[in-house]
Amino acid sequence: MVNLRIRRPDAPERRGFTDWPNHTDWERDIFAPLAMWMKGPTEPVNEGSWAPRVDIIEKEDSWLFSAELPDIKPDDIKVTIEEGILTIRGERKFEGEVTEGSYTRIERQYGSFERRFSLPGGIDPENIKADYSTGILNLTVPKKEEAKPRAIDIEVK
Repeated sequence: MVNLRIRRPDAPERRGFTDWPNHTDWERDIFAPLAMWMKGPTEPVNEGSWAPRVDIIEKEDSWLFSAELPDIKPDDIKVTIEEGILTIRGERKFEGEVTEGSYTRIERQYGSFERRFSLPGGIDPENIKADYSTGILNLTVPKKEEAKPRAIDIEVK
């Protein structure tokens, strides 16, 4: 036996809220926000690529890149510099198995990511330092000696 579900082609969609067909319009208008609050909007979970937030600070002798990468193992992060482009890529894996209960909502994004930044000339790629702790990746990209700002004293006569 085949179980078929027949839908009327003219059945209107109501704010992602279609599971109370026997209620009147005003009842749906009153209870729809409550139901949306309880089960959340019907947004798809973003599986695939996402972009972590990055702060960039220019210091006198270096550039500091701070990337938010919570719940990512250091082995899943790769940093490269090629032809003046700094690339941070990695992956946050979805551990979807729960032993008790079930998910009500999943908002964090999972999957692979890649961020690319053009670096200015005059950097020292051989002495880049990386530090990863508490979910923050800090990359210090030092400037070459000739690229650092210098003050020149001018004698006024």
